[in-house]
Amino acid sequence: MSKQLTPLIADLTKVKSNPIDLKTIVVSTLIGLLLNSLPWLPAARAETVQLGVVKSRDNQGHWSGITERLHSIGVNYCIVDLTEVKKASDLDNTNLLFLPNVEFLHPKQFQALQEWIAQGGKVIVSGPTGLLSKPDIRKQLRELLGAYWGFAMTQPSILH
Repeated sequence: MSKQLTPLIADLTKVKSNPIDLKTIVVSTLIGLLLNSLPWLPAARAETVQLGVVKSRDNQGHWSGITERLHSIGVNYCIVDLTEVKKASDLDNTNLLFLPNVEFLHPKQFQALQEWIAQGGKVIVSGPTGLLSKPDIRKQLRELLGAYWGFAMTQPSILH
């Protein structure tokens, strides 16, 4: 037997000779493993995300490409028809909203979006969101979203 393994085996022998210590170690280990492996603990803390993808007349030409990309990566979503959004409660079936190339927002639609975000809703925007809206709506969108559409980028760029 190797001299390096002898101390380890000797220590294990001592643990086996004292049943209380071995029982405590085994029970503690099993409790720790059980608590760390219970599937319901992480699930209880995780928030279920219901993605809503906004469909509008502005993105009709891109709609099949948008849905194909979402399907290809296995994303579950519901379609939110922008013409039906008049108040924040119209967005209640989602907690994450994707606005792909939604260039025009009516003041009531903007107000609904603003109230929904204030209630905890999250938004992802792409493309020229609100570009064709009235100037005051564009300004409020910049403040609400923290950014605005400036120009098309033909190449990737690093944010500083």
